Amino acid sequence: MKNGQIRGKEYVDKLEAYLKEAHELPLSGRDGTLNLAELSRITGIPKCSFYQNPPLKTRLTEALQEQGVSRRGATAVEHAEPVAGETDESAIQRGRQSLERTIHQLEQKLAVAIEECSTLREENKALRLQLGREDMMIETGRRVASLDRL
Repeated sequence: MKNGQIRGKEYVDKLEAYLKEAHELPLSGRDGTLNLAELSRITGIPKCSFYQNPPLKTRLTEALQEQGVSRRGATAVEHAEPVAGETDESAIQRGRQSLERTIHQLEQKLAVAIEECSTLREENKALRLQLGREDMMIETGRRVASLDRL
């Protein structure tokens, strides 16, 4: 029976053989990122090994860099096409404005989430109090008046 290190080395060798033979990694049709499931199917290397095997992960990263492909997806800055006649400073300013809009949107979403969390905490507190009263009624056999009704 083979141990993990021997299997890991075999997986690196399989990837090397695939890269020498195919010369290109499979890409996703949507965004042009690495299609890891397809690579796993073609090479016979378990998908989890690409995450857990450091030598395999390193070799895959090198192959991606050689081909100019992103594993996780391209950033907006990499794909931002310069506008005709735009200087570097105006491109930077445009990028900064885009980031500021994104930050503003995220801050708004955070404010909504905080408010929702606060409301849910209050509801949770009221429900726990009601549950405690119901438990007391069950244990004692007596009615426990709610403070809301007094």
